[in-house]
Amino acid sequence: MEENEKKALFTNTHGPSEAGFAQIYRSVRGIFRILLFVIAAGFILYGGYHLVRWIVWMIRSGDTLFGEPAFWLSIVEIAVMIFLIVWEATAPKRYAKQQMRRVTETYHGKDPSMTASFYDDEMVFHNESSGSTMDIGYDRIGRCKETKDLFLLITEQRQYIDLSKNGFAGTDEAGFRDFMDRKCPNAKRNWRKERTA
Repeated sequence: MEENEKKALFTNTHGPSEAGFAQIYRSVRGIFRILLFVIAAGFILYGGYHLVRWIVWMIRSGDTLFGEPAFWLSIVEIAVMIFLIVWEATAPKRYAKQQMRRVTETYHGKDPSMTASFYDDEMVFHNESSGSTMDIGYDRIGRCKETKDLFLLITEQRQYIDLSKNGFAGTDEAGFRDFMDRKCPNAKRNWRKERTA
């Protein structure tokens, strides 16, 4: 009983959000995304270079390249790469909406609320909808990220925890950063730069 009576240093109450799901998706797909953009950019530059050369040759010679398969192949390659870039750029938002829809269906239209209590030795997460509780030690956090609207904690086992910035009670954004810096000195941290006038 005494364990349950201990007082949290501060808490964070939050629920699933599109921003949270989108950020998790970006983190998971980060490496693939970079690789895709590099390959796509290479294809566009390569295909565009040859396409321009063929068009210049066509203008100078007066002949047409519309019957050449290589000409159309370059156009198709560039179009496919542009499509992939646009698809990947919009994928996180679509993924977030899909996950939000699943959460809504799972909880029959009721958005679940999670309360994260930060103690000196651990974090305790309580799901208000299911009543379940999860304890996580600070030594398990491998990475801390920050976006405009939330903090994202990633454990070494790739478990993602998103915390809404407007859900804190007992501390503020700067206080949370300082707290995590002290508790997770070995974790990689990507904090947003403070903007001072």
